Amino acid sequence: MKIIDKIMKSLVYHLTDKPKQYVHVDKPKSLQDYRQVQYNKWCKAKSVYNGSYLPSNPDILTKSGKKGWYETKGSKDGKIRNFKRKSSGQTVRYDGETDKQIAHYHWNNPNPTIRNLKLQTKYLDRYGNPCTERDDSHHLAPLDKNCPKKALKRYSK
Repeated sequence: MKIIDKIMKSLVYHLTDKPKQYVHVDKPKSLQDYRQVQYNKWCKAKSVYNGSYLPSNPDILTKSGKKGWYETKGSKDGKIRNFKRKSSGQTVRYDGETDKQIAHYHWNNPNPTIRNLKLQTKYLDRYGNPCTERDDSHHLAPLDKNCPKKALKRYSK
């Protein structure tokens, strides 16, 4: 069985394109999806942070130059931090923990849509699909876990 698995992995590898970033795949339906799953497993094994697979501590992104991230700008109090990936230009925003929300990330959409002079699809969900700011699916928990919706809701005092 191991030989067949190696042959299948090799076929998938040679017949598909390399994914540009980590995108979560629940059930692979095509060869490209299988390649994405292979890439995702490799990212986790090698601690290559990209897409919705990001560390709990955002300082890890910039500690080592080989990780490929640098910090761009953020809020003065340090609760909101922005990071950019050198190789792909991908950007993420880290929102620190407050009394109203848990710490989480937002994966910025490189091609947002604009309607009526308003940004409509500012973020991507963990599957790489554009979503609106009102949709909770753009909140990404560290290390590709599901964010509990209750913890992300902003309560008014």
